[in-house]
Amino acid sequence: MHYRFLNINCFERLKQRGRLPLIASVVVCVLMTPAMIAAQTRNSAIDAIVADVSSIGGTVEIGATEPGSGPDDIRLSNLKIAFPGDKAGAGVVVAFKKLELSGFRLAGAKFELDHAKSERVTVASDAGAVSLTNVALDKFSAPRSHTNASGSRAYASLDVLKQIAEIEFKQISANGVKWESPLHDGVAVAIEQIALSEARNGQIGRVALFQPKRLQGGGEKRFGADSITIDGLAVARLLEIWNPGVPTSNLQANNSREWKTLAQDTTIDNFQQVENAARTDVAQIQFSGLRVRRIDPDALRSFDLAMATPTYLGEHPDQARKLAEAFADAVKLDHVTAVKLSGTDGQSPVPRRFGIARIELVDLDPLRAGSISLNEIENVGGGAGLSVGRVNITDLRLVVSGPAAGDPQPKVPIVGGAEIENVKFVQPGALVELGAFKWDAPNYRGVVPTHLQATVSGLKLPVAMTPDPAIRESLIASGVTSLSVEADVSMTLDELNEQASVEHFGLGVEKLGQIDMSGTMVGLPSTAFDGMGSLRAAAFAAAVKSLKFRFRDSGLVGHSIDAISRANKQPADQIRKALTTNMPMILGAIPDASTRNNLVFALVGFINDPRGIELTSLTQSPVPVAALDKAVREAPATIPALLKINATLVRTP
Repeated sequence: MHYRFLNINCFERLKQRGRLPLIASVVVCVLMTPAMIAAQTRNSAIDAIVADVSSIGGTVEIGATEPGSGPDDIRLSNLKIAFPGDKAGAGVVVAFKKLELSGFRLAGAKFELDHAKSERVTVASDAGAVSLTNVALDKFSAPRSHTNASGSRAYASLDVLKQIAEIEFKQISANGVKWESPLHDGVAVAIEQIALSEARNGQIGRVALFQPKRLQGGGEKRFGADSITIDGLAVARLLEIWNPGVPTSNLQANNSREWKTLAQDTTIDNFQQVENAARTDVAQIQFSGLRVRRIDPDALRSFDLAMATPTYLGEHPDQARKLAEAFADAVKLDHVTAVKLSGTDGQSPVPRRFGIARIELVDLDPLRAGSISLNEIENVGGGAGLSVGRVNITDLRLVVSGPAAGDPQPKVPIVGGAEIENVKFVQPGALVELGAFKWDAPNYRGVVPTHLQATVSGLKLPVAMTPDPAIRESLIASGVTSLSVEADVSMTLDELNEQASVEHFGLGVEKLGQIDMSGTMVGLPSTAFDGMGSLRAAAFAAAVKSLKFRFRDSGLVGHSIDAISRANKQPADQIRKALTTNMPMILGAIPDASTRNNLVFALVGFINDPRGIELTSLTQSPVPVAALDKAVREAPATIPALLKINATLVRTP
């Protein structure tokens, strides 16, 4: 028995490859078309559709039919539906070994079906083949495909969306799903079981995939999971937001970029990814509040070309980048959690292993993350290792770094808040520890915080990392093996007065000393903070209004003198005396006598009694940064006079 029959909506979907994912095509076409074929054997009203299909060359072959137990039941064997393609020899063929339909009826403009099942379904095309076993469908209904008098059908995104949204079913299931493609370098996908439940009003209550796996290169590259479940999948929303098959005119007519929910919750259990000897495992990944918005039509045209020609994106890397950016720009997540991430790079002879106990991300959109939290991070291998107790980042954003020609515009990350605790870095013979790092910058002007407070506490560095070799030797000789470091900074940006102030910068190193600084820079227009380039340019046009530097010694002077003493093989007292006696000559290059004498007096007193020294700029008018830069490069000895530095001894803690 031969029929020339086809569901026009399904045919148009498959003919224009890329307009609907292959699995979705199977669900819509495989499960709707046979039902209407059965209707034709019982209802002559469907002859009009058959005539329309005959005009476009669709064919249907049925090996045998027999009635079922009820008036609306039928069994079909060796059903084959051939959809013509765009070129000779191309097309899509859907085949059913056996198909049983129960309770099929045409109710007005809808097809209704109580139950359908098939032992095996295959969908084959020049792009690959999909096979499914034990396919079952319960309580299914779908709108008829409408045609006009000429047999053609207007194809519009809203019309397709409306029809898809009207498809309803209680449950669809299939076992042994496999997909292979000759166009994708040996890629194969296998799913042990698929189950979809409660589709109504364009939303599927739950989609569950059990034991999904993707293999490439004979299994050298593979990933999979025990299960993937999606709750509240808005299929109609997906077609509305991401529909590359819709003509550009329709996209432009409905180009709202409002965020809309695509899926409520997604859970992936026991995810594994393997590539040769490298492996990554995650016990569970959860997504909630997956939202999407319309993708740029130009990017969708690239997607169309990539679907038609698999090598297109490889041959056009600029288009590949723009397409990736377009998809990234169209996705937003309320919450992401990953638990027990672990893995190894598989390198010989000592593989590096890594792990994170928990990752949590909140309020993610293309240019912002509300918060990122990581707990118990570990990366160990080759005798070196890194562990971090906790990382928490809030209000991470990507902002455009100033006006720039070309596409894309450069972006830089800015962070509202950050906390890092209990860091340990180990390498042979050295251990670096960090108790805590905190960053608080709630507001920004461009790429610069309007107020910043940051602290570093409990930082312990091995003496071997001391940059000056002479001081390093002195510390080691004194029995010091590690140095404790504390630091903090507080900064404010005053846009109204076009100035930036460092209220305090402090750096303290145990057994060496403490530095405290403060200062103000003026002449910074608000446009200076739009990007890193404009900030650097504006800084050279600005001026230093105030500057204060204080150093309190806790061992640096003594270690420095000891280092000179060992290098010159002279007693430390003689070195100290020589420094103080020759200080006028050492500073003789400073041209301003008053500034020179002030510094000589203060430094001699500091070397003889190293408690503290303070340098303060007493300039009456701001000093241009450009003048300071020139002095640094050409005449460093003029800097103290240029800034009118006044040095005083500090005798209090």
